[in-house]
Amino acid sequence: DGHGVQYISACSYASDEHRGIFSKGYLFDSRPECLKPTESWYKLYAPNVLRSSEGELKLENRLTRLLGRPPVLTAGMTPTTASPQIVAAIANAGYHAELAGGGQNTPAKFRATVEEIVRNLIPGCGFSVNIMYLNARQWSFQFDLAQKLRLEGLPIESVTVAAGVPSPEKSDDIVRACRHSGMRFISFKPGSENGIRTCIEIAQRHADMTIVIQWTGGRAGGHHSFEDF
Repeated sequence: DGHGVQYISACSYASDEHRGIFSKGYLFDSRPECLKPTESWYKLYAPNVLRSSEGELKLENRLTRLLGRPPVLTAGMTPTTASPQIVAAIANAGYHAELAGGGQNTPAKFRATVEEIVRNLIPGCGFSVNIMYLNARQWSFQFDLAQKLRLEGLPIESVTVAAGVPSPEKSDDIVRACRHSGMRFISFKPGSENGIRTCIEIAQRHADMTIVIQWTGGRAGGHHSFEDF
């Protein structure tokens, strides 16, 4: 923390499944062989304030480094971000936006909406596509079409897997498809602690792809998180 404090954590108790996660009992274990210095989480993950070349102060964290934009995400939500005009306006304003797949009921509608967004984008801007995994019909055609449109050169930066987290084995195919089509990252929306742990396992299986977790919170209702933060 900048004051010469060395952080200590237990080193030999965590299984491969939960490596780095410890209980209070481990914290108070005084045996030297079970202790090792680790980096401060503050140093690793705390946000910074940077001054741009124009003299403007900006917040910088892992999300801003990924997006190249402010740390504000306009997530996919029908009917609001099912509108191509709104998605394009958000992206053109310098923020990251997701197209809500819930409002795109057919392959033709999905393609037409994506193409309208692209026609209205400032060159260099991109957007993401939010697809509900829970809706098997929409998922099947929207995910495949998103990959195809990306391979055609349209600026789809990522896919958000909403309304359910696939198993790590099923996610292998999803992540590989996104990486193959040239997407920069993939997002998941877990609804529970177990879902978050599944996302962490997915990330560990794919160190060459950036994985984002979007946590809605337990009071959002609908198909969103059912546990409090």
